[in-house]
This record gives sequence, structure tokens and C-alpha cells, in this order.
Amino acid sequence: MIQAQLPPPTVIQHILFDNDGTLIDTESVFLKLMLRNLSEAGIHIAVEEYAQLYVGLRDEDILNLLNERHGTRLDRSFYESLYHEMRTLFDQEVEAVSGMPDLVRDLTCGASIVSNGSTKHILRCARRIGIDGCFNHRFFGVELVQRPKPAPDLYLLALETLGLKPYETVVVEDSPTGVRAGKAAGIFTIGFLGAAHDREQHGRHLLSAGADILADDATALRNIFATLQIIEPDRSLVNSNTAQ
Repeated sequence: MIQAQLPPPTVIQHILFDNDGTLIDTESVFLKLMLRNLSEAGIHIAVEEYAQLYVGLRDEDILNLLNERHGTRLDRSFYESLYHEMRTLFDQEVEAVSGMPDLVRDLTCGASIVSNGSTKHILRCARRIGIDGCFNHRFFGVELVQRPKPAPDLYLLALETLGLKPYETVVVEDSPTGVRAGKAAGIFTIGFLGAAHDREQHGRHLLSAGADILADDATALRNIFATLQIIEPDRSLVNSNTAQ
């Protein structure tokens, strides 16, 4: 579902990946816990509403928005309980978004992770799915800036640190919040649906947020990167063809 012309091949030097919901599927596990705990607190939210309004925001911003919309008084203790459960489940249930580790390993350009999570969380996730060695320690966590996504600050910091111009990079984001941040930084932004529960509806939200193009899954994203000439052929396909 291409919505805009791709950047010219050979121009792109670096990919800026979001983390949760893009590289690693923490969000499906977290979402189940979040909606259950919210229900116990008297707040009943559908998956689609949560995905549209809250995914990608900082914890404190989510709490503020929930309290504002529902007249509640949730505080930090709500998240402390939630994260205690999440830590227990992390090594049991959290997995990579399908196809993304191999995609990252096959890139022929540089890559970083830029997230509204902490740098510590980014590193833990990268280690969990075996790609921590693919980024040369280029992890940009929320504690590095004053304003998180949807402000462009994290992406602008990444550009400054890497010595790159916006047109030399591509952002991959799974949330409207992240898409807005990438576009506010002036970067070509791919809306990624690989971990989305309802791809058609979530895709509309990403396009409304300004995504230049949608990628349904890692295969679609790989095809975009192949057009940009920044990825090796899929090794599983190469091995299959060689065997034949």
C-alpha cells in the first residue's frame, strides 16, 4: 500500500527503527495486562481505542490522558504493579515481530533504535531477540530528551548524533505517535503493521498521522528496502533456491 514515492535508491544511509511493536512484540503482552488492569480499575477500553490513542505515549502521558478522559485518579503505583507483572512475563511470552531480526541482520546500511522507552529497555529487548549486536550501541531512549514522541526531539537527536540529514534516513514506526515524530523531524516515515491486531484500521490511523507508506509485515518492509538498495536478499529464499 504505497502512498508516496520512495526516496531515490543509494540516497538512504541509515534506518531509524522504533522498538516496541516494530522490532519486538512487547505490546501484545503488555496490552492484555493493561486492558485487564484498567478494567479492574473501572476503565473499559477496546483494543482499537487503546491502539489509536495511547500506544507510543510515555507512561505519565497515558496516565494523564486516562484520568482526563475517564475522571479517574490513577497514579504511578498503577504502572509499578503493571511492570512487575510484565517483568515476570517478558522472558516467557515476549517474542520478536515475525521476520524482523533477519531483516535487521540483512541490512547493508546503518541502523539505530529510537524509542519512547528507556535506553535500558531498548537494550534488553534487543538482547531478547538477538539483534543487540546489529546497532553498534546506537540506542536513543526517552531519557535523552526533554520531549518524547510525538515531538521530533528523539529523531532530531539521532540525526545530530549520527551526522545525517533527514533525507538520508528512513523511520519505521508502528504507532501514530511515532509516525508524527518522524514526520515532524522531516524524515520519510514507514507505517509498520507487522504486530497490528487490525491492520486495515490501524493502517488508516498511521496514514492519518502522516505515514508516507505502509508495510503490512516484514516481507513488505524488506521489499521496500530492496527497492532502496539497502538490504541483502532474504537468506532463507537464497538457501531454498540453492537447495533446488
